[in-house]
Amino acid sequence: MSIKITFDDKKIRIMLKDFKDKADTARFSLLKIGFLVNHAIQDRVQNKGEGLNGSKLAKYSDKYGAYRKKKGRETSFRNLTFTGRMFLGLSARADGPNRVVLGFAGPEMKKAMGNDKRTPFFGLGTVEQKVIDTEIDKILKGSK
Repeated sequence: MSIKITFDDKKIRIMLKDFKDKADTARFSLLKIGFLVNHAIQDRVQNKGEGLNGSKLAKYSDKYGAYRKKKGRETSFRNLTFTGRMFLGLSARADGPNRVVLGFAGPEMKKAMGNDKRTPFFGLGTVEQKVIDTEIDKILKGSK
């Protein structure tokens, strides 16, 4: 007694290509979410002086505030930006097929860690979670 199984090669190739296309789209969408979250973090800190979940970042010290003012930098709120290099080091990268890692690269990582220890700003707050939810909703609905 035996069982004979026959596959239609064309159908299998089409199914595999469709699966690969969907996997590539999912990876691209995940990386896009990472970059959008990075942008949301930068906007929240640099343009609004906010830490996680809308909390205001601590003010600069009087001495450092005077130095920043002399150099023509923002002093009305803490924006963690003097040269801009720290936030230029913020990136998103794919880490496998279903994960994206957000973080600071190179020497800017140490600067970011020090700033985050003094005044927490890096993480997923309500604004970033809304970005993620919106993008996932778009993916599930099939829109770009």
